[in-house]
This record gives sequence, structure tokens and C-alpha cells, in this order.
Amino acid sequence: MVAATTTLLNLFLWDTDDCKGKIEEYHNKSYEQRMKSFEEEPLLDPRKVLKKLEPEDDEKRMEAERAIEIINLESFIYSFLTGLKTQECLDSFFNCMIMPQMKIIERDVRLYFQLRSAAYLRDYCTLINDEEDFDREELLHKHFTLNLSHYGGHLADKDDGWIVLKHAHITRLKMKREADTLVQSESSQVYMSHELVAYLRERIDRLFHPERFEGPGGNMPEEQQTETYIASDQESQEVTVNIERNSSAESESSPEPESSPEPESSAEPEGRRNLSVLNGISRTEIKNKNGEVVAIRREYENEHGERISVTERNVRFGHNKRMKWEDSEVKALERAIAEIGPKWIKIKEQGYPELESKTNVQLRDKARGELRRRKRLKIDLGVYASLQAYDEQ
Repeated sequence: MVAATTTLLNLFLWDTDDCKGKIEEYHNKSYEQRMKSFEEEPLLDPRKVLKKLEPEDDEKRMEAERAIEIINLESFIYSFLTGLKTQECLDSFFNCMIMPQMKIIERDVRLYFQLRSAAYLRDYCTLINDEEDFDREELLHKHFTLNLSHYGGHLADKDDGWIVLKHAHITRLKMKREADTLVQSESSQVYMSHELVAYLRERIDRLFHPERFEGPGGNMPEEQQTETYIASDQESQEVTVNIERNSSAESESSPEPESSPEPESSAEPEGRRNLSVLNGISRTEIKNKNGEVVAIRREYENEHGERISVTERNVRFGHNKRMKWEDSEVKALERAIAEIGPKWIKIKEQGYPELESKTNVQLRDKARGELRRRKRLKIDLGVYASLQAYDEQ
């Protein structure tokens, strides 16, 4: 069996072509047999199924709920592995499985399943090649916790949960577009973004070290919660791997801009610089708006003719950990809003000493976060009342 320490790069270079047929055959036998009475439903809705089954006692009800969850997990994983109707399966999964009382950020669960499904694929392919029969339920339990509520432990508070639900509703279309980039497409590409890995690490670190995310004004605003956070230097490297099946026609007709050196006379793409191209290997620096190198992209072909694109992002390339707001900075911000209003550029121009290290975006995010915190606690909004229009955006 592949060692647990397999890197993301090795994981996505894992050749699964020989296993796809067996996976599909195995899934169809199990899935069709158990789903024959629920045709044309990508996933089962526990509430509808339990109503139809009408279990007489709690033990049978729990058994039915567990069976439904296993079927849904299998169906979701199968769609993820094969790339068939992945987005539809995700949507159906969250409509069926995330109950109203579960205060969980939907994107948290998406990221969780993105990572767990990749690990499940690795072990599944290993077992299906090495063993004729293995405990499918045990493998599911190893990689997926059927009770997902623990993953949203930091949002167990009722008020926090409603704020999250409101925020998710306001940004529904935006989250839909983001989700399209997080799931495996119907092509032969396998995509794992560095933002996904960093975001998940930030969530895990939040559970074990909540004090790092609390300033004098309370919890960090939701806008800043979505920023990536790197937990440690040793585990700071994220990898984006993009595998494309070799196709000479496609390669010649649609080469990627970063994969080939540009003529010296042509304009260089902003924020990117091709460092070297040698024996089919290209190395490109990716810079942020401040000109800092935040990642390096390498592209090459492996021995199977697959085109590999690897993006490595490390803390040494300019990632900064989020800093807490001091009491003096919060008071200075309130004084500035009272004197000038929510005009962040003008506040910066006035040169408040306590706010010299803050950008106008940080000022805006902190103010909006404080407004929402006060609304949640039902306390006086104070100078932040002038920002209510921002909160409704």
C-alpha cells in the first residue's frame, strides 16, 4: 500500500487508468442494486427515504440513516473519481446531507471532501489491485467521517451559524463560480489548488489555536477568514498539479502561455517571468501586485507523455501571517471614521500614526467586521453605523 506520507505530487501522478474499469464495474453492481427503487435521483434524501421506509424503532432508523449516508458517499466519490456530473453530485449532496440545524460553511465541507476523495482514490486503487475482496465500509470510515458536524465546531454558536448562512446566501453566485474551479472537470484534468490546501490548514489550525484568530475586537471578520493561512514552515508548501493526457493535436493548437518561452521582443505577462526552459522543462515565477515572488510554476512531460504543470507556493515566497489588531489601532480607526467617515483612502492620507502599517483594504475589512460583530451581539454600533451599506453588499 502506498505510504501515508505520499506527497500530493505523487498522489496525482498515480496512474489509475487500469483501475477505472474495475472501479466502475464495482460501483455499478453495488449502486444499482441498492438504488433500483430510487431511480433518477443522483443522491438519496434521508428525509424522503426514511418517510418511505417508516422505521418502527430508533435502532432501525439509525441503521437506515447510516446506510443512506454510505450510499451517498459512494455515489459522490464515484462521481468525483470519474469526473462524471461532479458539480451536480456536489449540489445534490449538500441539498440532501447538510441538515438545516448543522451550522457548517458549505465551502469547508467541499474542501474537506476534495482532499479526502483524493486520498480515498489512492487507497481504493491500491486495494482493488492487491486484493480481490476488501471491507468497503471500513475504507469509507477511514477516509470519511459520517457525522460531518464536528468539522464546523468553530461555528457551533447559534449566532455565528446564522451569520455564516446569511453571508453564504448573499455570495451564493460567487461561491458557485468558485466551486466550479475546485471540483474535477469533465476533462482528463485533475486540479488541486494551493488556495484549497492552505484554506483547509487554516481551518484546522483555527480549531486547535483559536487564540491566534481573536483580536481585541473579537473574532476576525469573515472577509479575512477566507484569506489563506500557513500554519508552519515545514508544512507550508502547497502544490497545484494539472495532468493532461498527451495529444499532439491539442498541444500544437492550444499551448499554454507559461509553458513556452516568449520572444524577447514580446511583452512579458504581468506578474510572471519565465526563468528557464531546458529539455522540455520550464520554470516560471509568479509575482503579486507588489512585485514579490509568491510561487514558482514548473512544466514538463513525464515518461508516459503526460504534460505536468506544478505550482509550488511557500512561506518564503512572501506569505505573511495575519497580524492582530492592537487596542490602540482599533481606537484610532474609530476616531478616523468619526472624523472623516468610511473613506479609507482619505484616512490613510491623514496619516494616523497608529494606522501607518495598515492598508486601506485592511481598514475597510476591520471596520466591516466590527460592524457585523456588534450587530451579532446586539450592542451599540457607534461610529460603525455609517458602514451599514457595506454590510448589505
